[in-house]
Amino acid sequence: MVRADERPLHPRRTTRWEVLMSIDTHLPIDREDAPPSAHPPAPVEEHPPGRHRRNHPWLVGTGTLLVILAVVFALVGIPAFVRFPLNTDRTIRYNGTFTLYVNQSTLEPLATPTVLPMTISRLVKVTKGSFATAVVIEQDTIRSGPLTLHQNFQYLLNRRTMAFENGPETMMFGQSAKTNIAGSYRLNFPLGSTASGTYPMWSIMTDTAAVVTRGRGPQALQGVSGVKVIEFSSQTAAPASPYYRN
Repeated sequence: MVRADERPLHPRRTTRWEVLMSIDTHLPIDREDAPPSAHPPAPVEEHPPGRHRRNHPWLVGTGTLLVILAVVFALVGIPAFVRFPLNTDRTIRYNGTFTLYVNQSTLEPLATPTVLPMTISRLVKVTKGSFATAVVIEQDTIRSGPLTLHQNFQYLLNRRTMAFENGPETMMFGQSAKTNIAGSYRLNFPLGSTASGTYPMWSIMTDTAAVVTRGRGPQALQGVSGVKVIEFSSQTAAPASPYYRN
């Protein structure tokens, strides 16, 4: 409700308007947002920058340690677990020729050597073992024309280095053999073998170790499919062992 009264205030006839408003009149209100604070509060989900800076050395140190451990495990841990399998049971067959220089009946030299077809069946099997060593048998059946020869061996093998060890398990040509076979190879070359390396290979005929040298390769050979091999050569002048003669 609005009521206006016109009343003279002084001789100049100045007019004053008096406005009366009832209590139920809605007054216009202008709302203004509060001015932004000079230092707004940090969101709850965020951490102060100082805390991040304090955590960075720990994160970097932990990451560096994990990288070092991974490298050490790759260089030391993985090779330590690469060993000759205890479940080895494999037969390998070879084909070739055999040149006969001696008459098998008289043991006299032949005037003309005889070339015979030859096949070899070779069984390599682990009979028992532990984390460090394995007892391995080698059974060879050699057929050269009408001739058939059986050879039986047994070795104590270091599963990590692939080298033989001395022990009562060693047998040569089916006979218990007290021989110094430790450190030599026959069934398997050591891991990481290279053509420039020299390796003592056990000679079953002389009961000695003959060092193989002058390697060539790795290279693909005729008749060897999908595998590159290293060729070695060796020489020995030792007499035949008593196990071989027997």
